[in-house]
Amino acid sequence: MTERERESELYRLQADLCQVLADPTRLQILALLEGGTRAVKDLVAATAQRQARISQHLAVMRGRGIVQAERVGNEMHYSLTDRRILDACHVTRALLLRHLERQGALAGEPLAPRLERDLAPVGDGAHGSAGWPADQREPPAGPTTFHGAAVEGGRHG
Repeated sequence: MTERERESELYRLQADLCQVLADPTRLQILALLEGGTRAVKDLVAATAQRQARISQHLAVMRGRGIVQAERVGNEMHYSLTDRRILDACHVTRALLLRHLERQGALAGEPLAPRLERDLAPVGDGAHGSAGWPADQREPPAGPTTFHGAAVEGGRHG
């Protein structure tokens, strides 16, 4: 295989990975797994989706090597195979929020405080282990929040 063919194959595989991540439910599952291993029933409850649907999404991500499964008693538990996948999610979310801020597309809360909160590193004391504010046991309504992304020249912490 030539260098050009290897590069072409790598771009194809990268596009396949991006397609897997291009689903809101899968992104929400990744955000939930950011806090550690979760049982399928917990993912079902947190997403308010049917178990069959969550299992399908997990199977797709498992097939791509994004998550891994472990049987614990009668339950299946899932975790991330490589936490670096969250970096991609963090960066794309930061880019999206910056774009929306520039477009003025989000109503309600001003985006400057939202960006500071959404881009704060996990473990800063303001966020629980699952990535949303520590005073909330469940994810907030609306888009799932990923934390820890770098913005315009900053470094991911």
